[in-house]
Amino acid sequence: MATIDFENIDSDSTDNKYLDLCKKGRYIEAVKVYKDDTGCGLAEAKAYIDNLRSEYGIKPQSSGQGCMVAISILIIVSFLIFL
Repeated sequence: MATIDFENIDSDSTDNKYLDLCKKGRYIEAVKVYKDDTGCGLAEAKAYIDNLRSEYGIKPQSSGQGCMVAISILIIVSFLIFL
């Protein structure tokens, strides 16, 4: 899947602000802004932003907290076992 060169996005593009938010990992905000701008429903806004991300090859950014939670639980359980 090809990715877009964000430096060359047409500044008049109506999707520019949604793409910029998605690029920064602010997916939920992009959905909200699109919903507010168009007056559409939440499901339609989410579908539009999902399609936009897919079209331009923007992958969701991981929060990186999943591994930290697993490690924390492992440490706590290990501590309780050896206590």
